[in-house]
Amino acid sequence: MRKKIYGILFLIMIMLTSTMIGGCSNPIKAENANLSEVIDRIDKENKELKEEVRQLQEKTQELDDEIEKIVEEKEDPDEEIEETTSAFNIYGADIDSYEEEIIGEISIDDSMPIEEKLNALGQELSKMQFEGLGIEVDKIEEEDGKKVATINLKEAPNDKDYSWIATYFQGSAGGTITTVSLGETFLQREYEGEWIDGVKFVYEGEEIVYDHVESLGQISYR
Repeated sequence: MRKKIYGILFLIMIMLTSTMIGGCSNPIKAENANLSEVIDRIDKENKELKEEVRQLQEKTQELDDEIEKIVEEKEDPDEEIEETTSAFNIYGADIDSYEEEIIGEISIDDSMPIEEKLNALGQELSKMQFEGLGIEVDKIEEEDGKKVATINLKEAPNDKDYSWIATYFQGSAGGTITTVSLGETFLQREYEGEWIDGVKFVYEGEEIVYDHVESLGQISYR
């Protein structure tokens, strides 16, 4: 009888143990399944990141190649940048006939704006004909549909103490030569590129009202 009871108890213990073991294994299996999903997701993201890195490396290499090509082209000693210039005449006037005459020439880069070209002409004319006195562009504006430049004549110290008023505005001969020299040099009638249509002059920013050069204050057209 005792053996039978012991046998029954032994079977009950085995059944309880099996139940407990089975109950514990279910959460572990669920946790393992979740971990597997996380690992799969991380592995997928890692692969995607590797692909993005590869694409970025390819793009970086392409940019490096382009930069290297640009640098090589820029440093190529055989490559020449074409620059074109035009010759502009500097005018004076014959002392007897008062006709314009060429007294010099200056080459000016064609790419320069018209205002800079005019200032370059003024500087060269000043050195050659007017003892370094100031000749500067005041403005360029439209008048009656024409592009007109206003040139400002300014006093400046020089070795001979020459001035516009005391030297170049004086006398009918001197005034005429001054007028012809200034007008023809800035009008550049023979130049075929883009240019002004007319020119007038002011003295120290004010209207010219002096005898013998009064026509300087009026517009002269090409």
